[in-house]
Amino acid sequence: MSYNVSKLATKAECDQAIEIANERKADLVFEKTVSSKELTDQDKAILSTQVSLITVKAQITGTETAIASMPEGAAKVEQTSKLRRLNDRKDNLEERLQKGGNATLLDAQLEADLLDAQIALIDTYVADVTAHKATL
Repeated sequence: MSYNVSKLATKAECDQAIEIANERKADLVFEKTVSSKELTDQDKAILSTQVSLITVKAQITGTETAIASMPEGAAKVEQTSKLRRLNDRKDNLEERLQKGGNATLLDAQLEADLLDAQIALIDTYVADVTAHKATL
């Protein structure tokens, strides 16, 4: 995009426009850094949750098998209680993946790309103002 920099009549106005743009760019670069960190953390959290879910499902299968072969008694009651807790844990992990899963990750990636686009626009703007300043 080309900017109508002809309205800037002095080098001081150009410097002021560049300073304002650079401040905005610095804010965006900071936001991009934070966003990148969050994106990395979110990716790790999703992977960790998926691994935990696989582990819990395996434990559920093992516990169900154990319960099926146990005689009535305290040990079977204990394993049944453990199975209930494992199923609760599985439900919690599945809910966590639904709330903060891949769709949320893609949205964070979109946000990072939008920040990149804004930074590129500011760079173009600063280049246009700098070129105009050289003509004054």
